[in-house]
Amino acid sequence: MFDNDALKQSIKDGYLLNDIAFFLEHGLVELWPKKETVIDREQGTIRWKDKVIKYDHIIDGDYEVPNLPEIVVGEGSLKRKYEYDCRNNFMGMIPKELRNVYFIGLMRPTTGGLNNITEMQCLLTHKMVTDPRFNDEINGTLEKRIEKYNKHYYHSEQRTPADHLVPYGFYTDDIAQLLKIDTRLSDCRSVKDVIIHYIFPNAAFKFRQSGPYKVEGAKEMVQQIYKNHMGFLFLIGGLLTYVLLQLTGYAAVVTAYYQQWIPLIAVPLLLVAVLLNPVAMFASWLVGDSLLNWSILGGLNVILVVGLGLTAVYKNPLIPIAVLVGAFALTYIVHWLGWSRPPFHDLSNKKSPKFRDFFKRYCATFREAFLER
Repeated sequence: MFDNDALKQSIKDGYLLNDIAFFLEHGLVELWPKKETVIDREQGTIRWKDKVIKYDHIIDGDYEVPNLPEIVVGEGSLKRKYEYDCRNNFMGMIPKELRNVYFIGLMRPTTGGLNNITEMQCLLTHKMVTDPRFNDEINGTLEKRIEKYNKHYYHSEQRTPADHLVPYGFYTDDIAQLLKIDTRLSDCRSVKDVIIHYIFPNAAFKFRQSGPYKVEGAKEMVQQIYKNHMGFLFLIGGLLTYVLLQLTGYAAVVTAYYQQWIPLIAVPLLLVAVLLNPVAMFASWLVGDSLLNWSILGGLNVILVVGLGLTAVYKNPLIPIAVLVGAFALTYIVHWLGWSRPPFHDLSNKKSPKFRDFFKRYCATFREAFLER
């Protein structure tokens, strides 16, 4: 995108290369294990094994801590300083020890989406402040709600410094349900509505297309995003491929038992193996967003459907097995030819000469831009 005559201006505008995968692949950056690294702050050195480097500045990474003003709870001799504990707050923002106090912005997404979390928290706060009946309903069952929330979001009772991290899509949807502004399947009137309900990200504006917190233009924006992404066909195609691959695997196990190829005791074990196998997910997400790859994915889905149909008719386990082998072989070939989207952590494309050439041009151009400051 930026490899053109305007590269220098793009750098001046703040578009800087931050390709950590490329840096790691070519040895431009080294990762040292924290537990084995010794930092000598007096000498200004960092040592790992036989490697020692001097540093000018060091930035210590740490967990996020809420920057709250001092809050005192209790009365008389029972007064004490309030300490924020995410698990003692409903949705991480309504404390059980404080009344009419709401913590906005302390919950963080595990990925992107902080603005959506904060916006939904603001809507919940508005509802708590302006609707006395809703406020009484929440506070009247606050202990039970906090307990239910903690069971839903945490797999362990042990508190951690990362308790404030949540999957933003689930979190925003939970608040939307609480406010009764969530999208419902019963409200869908077309296939498009169903796709938007299940596939469209749970951004805050998705829940503001109608209802008490409706925003003008939100519905049109959702429709435009749906159109720009071609109805999420690539995503749906990948999901369909995964489902068909799993069904084909189940069909192979069932027909193998039907033909007495395997004993009954092996059936549940093989079904679990099919359920947990990572290959189907790998194959379903490998295809990239292009017409060529969409054609390949569509063809693969047709083959899988035909294979399932033939398996139902002939009840021969060789059919689903052959289809699975063919599907995985096609996946490998497409990836080998470079027609597919690489899976996460696949750095093979970083070895391409064009990346190295661009990096050389980028470094030279960056130096020029830096000197012209």
